[in-house]
Formats: sequence, C-alpha cells, structure tokens
Amino acid sequence: MDDYTKTELAGAHRALLSTLQKCERINAAKLPQSQKTLLERRVAALRMALALIDKEETNAGRLAKFETIYKEISDNMTSIPAELEKLKAAGKEKTVRYKELFGQKLMNNYVAALFERHGIVIKKDE
Repeated sequence: MDDYTKTELAGAHRALLSTLQKCERINAAKLPQSQKTLLERRVAALRMALALIDKEETNAGRLAKFETIYKEISDNMTSIPAELEKLKAAGKEKTVRYKELFGQKLMNNYVAALFERHGIVIKKDE
C-alpha cells in the first residue's frame, strides 16, 4: 500500500463505510439478477477495503512502536559502551551500575543480532 496519513485513512474509512451502509439498505429483492450480483460484489469489495484499511492502521501503530524500540536500542548501543568506559577508567568495574550496564549491553547486542538475522540492521558505533 502507498503511504497514507492517518487522516486520509480515516476519511477513506468513513466514506467506504457510508457507501457500504447505503448498499446494504438497498432492497435486493426488487433488483434484476445481474444487479443483485453486482451489488453483492460491491458489498464484498467494500468490506474487503474496510478490512484492509483497518489492517493498515493497526500495522502503522505497530510500526511506530517498533521504530521507537529500534531507536532506543540503537541509541543505547552508542551510549552504554561510552558509560562503561568512564566507569572502567574510574576503577568502578565491580559496581552494580557497571554490571547492570554490561548486562544491558549484552541484551542490546543480542536483540541487534536478532534484527540483523531478519534483515533489520542497527548501526553499531563501538
């Protein structure tokens, strides 16, 4: 699908829903067979379009969350090694803070490796 804004998707959803409701109110019993078939196909197509818009809106929300996580991990992969170096230079390698940061660094590296395995690359600034 092309990139549409939330506003555009919401507007399209409203318009399609309105059209679907109008089509569903039509008394199909009074229509000739060819018109009934056409109406049924239009209703099915409108329902499909509405489902696709709903799916796109859901996926856009998921993507935004993923991008937030991705940025946080990417930022941490830059900031944590620098902080570890400062603690190491100060001789604080046995502190709880150092161990916590080291654990976070290992976890970030693991998640980054998972992303890379699936074709999503995080730039490491180590």
